[in-house]
Amino acid sequence: MKKNNFIESIDIKEIDMEKCYFNPGCAFAIYNNDSVNEILEILNKNFGDVKLHNICCHNNPGLENGSTIINNCAGCDRRFRSLYDGVNTISLWEILNSIKDLKLPSYDDMLVSVQDSCSFREKPQVHKAIRSL
Repeated sequence: MKKNNFIESIDIKEIDMEKCYFNPGCAFAIYNNDSVNEILEILNKNFGDVKLHNICCHNNPGLENGSTIINNCAGCDRRFRSLYDGVNTISLWEILNSIKDLKLPSYDDMLVSVQDSCSFREKPQVHKAIRSL
């Protein structure tokens, strides 16, 4: 039986907040830029001083060694972590799930479904965080 190789995200306690960036990904930024700003505000209020980074993952991010990208896109996560030396990644969902007493909207009686991204199959901690939220 083939053993799965899982990829760990950077440990939240190891994130250097002076080199911490939220990259929403191109699709999200185009779809709803107001939500990008709302998420950045939530991160800054509840997590720490996070800077917006809006350089597409297909381009050199121009970040110094030891920087961390908080992202919500599996493709961006894969590219930032594999193409650019010294750049750590963690999903937005893992960060949000780590925030104690985070206030989320209530969608009483609404049925919600979650479709797992194939690109995150090697990072089951992302699926776990989404379900926990």
